[in-house]
Amino acid sequence: MTHESLYEQQRSLLFGIAYRMTGSVMESEDILQEAFLKWHEVDLDSLESPAAFLKTIVSRLAIDHLRRDKSRQDYIGPWLPEPLADQEQELPCPAERTELYQSLSMAFMHLLEKLTPVERAVFVLREVFGFDHLEVSRIVEKSTSNCRQIERRARQALKLDRTRFEASNSQHQTLMSEFINAMASGDDAKLLSMLAEDAILYSDGGGKALAVIRPLYGASRILEFIKAVRRGLSPDSRIQIRQVNGEPAMLVVQGEEVSSCVHFAWNGDKLSNIYIMRNPDKLKGLLANG
Repeated sequence: MTHESLYEQQRSLLFGIAYRMTGSVMESEDILQEAFLKWHEVDLDSLESPAAFLKTIVSRLAIDHLRRDKSRQDYIGPWLPEPLADQEQELPCPAERTELYQSLSMAFMHLLEKLTPVERAVFVLREVFGFDHLEVSRIVEKSTSNCRQIERRARQALKLDRTRFEASNSQHQTLMSEFINAMASGDDAKLLSMLAEDAILYSDGGGKALAVIRPLYGASRILEFIKAVRRGLSPDSRIQIRQVNGEPAMLVVQGEEVSSCVHFAWNGDKLSNIYIMRNPDKLKGLLANG
């Protein structure tokens, strides 16, 4: 097989690793391009496992990228992952498809920002893609015992509770539709009843679009924000529900462009987190329907 055919066989998986590591579609594509160039320099006959080699290249490039990247430290307001429009993936079974989609959710991706580059690599490779400790240790160049410690540390840092990410898409969409209908009809009592008391709202404008530059805490403050947004919507604004990051998301469309992408995270039937993407640079991959 050629370099190109072997690479294309693994491309979907490689992009999945890079995106979960960086939270950026653009940066992931750059990493894959650099990996492809390095890959072309390798003698295929010298490799025991071409797939393992490719996964190692991409993982190490992603770690190096996160170590060098200072832009998030100087970012204006909260930094949120770039929304990823859903694409068909060739996964072996529905259960694995669900697992991988849950690991794309905005809530999960936002949590990953708490980790160091190596913690994030170990956690993503182990928890999301199911790599064994030996393979992970070779990729991150740590001992297997050290990788186990890093994985435990990452889980503790995230305080990971998988039940928070297990609501089905149909449940998620039903709750979101109720919330959107309450917003549209001005049913503020309904909105307040659906918001958890300790709910948090994050808004990412990147200094390029109007957004709240600090997280909003508490149901009452979030409700006031929603009321202000509702008053400020232009008459030509349209609401669309689309699958983004493996879950239903609300798109606000003005003209032919998506001006906002809103993700909701639920704890039971209560809305615990709202993530609003307003940065136009991160919305380029989302196209309005109709």
